[in-house]
Amino acid sequence: MAVPVVFLNILAVLLKAEHIVRDLDCCEYFAGRARIHEALISAGFDAASFEILWSPDTVNFNDTAGIVNAIILTLRLRPRALQWFATVCSTLG
Repeated sequence: MAVPVVFLNILAVLLKAEHIVRDLDCCEYFAGRARIHEALISAGFDAASFEILWSPDTVNFNDTAGIVNAIILTLRLRPRALQWFATVCSTLG
C-alpha cells in the first residue's frame, strides 16, 4: 500500500502532539446507533463515537480526513481507556 509522504508527515506530527488533551474514556468506532457511547455518557464518562453514516466527510476510514480524525480521537484517549471497534450488525437496517 502506497502512502503519500505528506500523510506520513502529518501522522508523525500528530503522534508527537503534546497539545492534544487526553480527555476521553472511550471511543466507539463504527458506532452504528452508538449504544456503548450512550451508556458511557449516561454513566458519567467522557466518550466519543465515530460513524460514517453521521458525517461521511470526516469519519470515513477510507479517506485521509477520516483516518486523521480517527487517529486524533485515539490520541485523545486517556491511559486505560476503552477503544471499541464494533462489528457489522443489522441495527441500522
